[in-house]
Amino acid sequence: MLKALFIMGGLAVAALGSVAWIFSLGQCSITYVLHLTVRDVQGQPMPGQPVTVWRRGYPA
Repeated sequence: MLKALFIMGGLAVAALGSVAWIFSLGQCSITYVLHLTVRDVQGQPMPGQPVTVWRRGYPA
């Protein structure tokens, strides 16, 4: 069950990342915010962690 959740989450992130990349073509600066709720094995939500997926011009 947990493995299926990880696979589905990975596919969702990949799809949203692809959409964000397509819309960012030609943009000099663009920001997207993705909110995911990750739960532990007891079903309790885990604390949020900031993640930088991609930054144009990195490293600069």
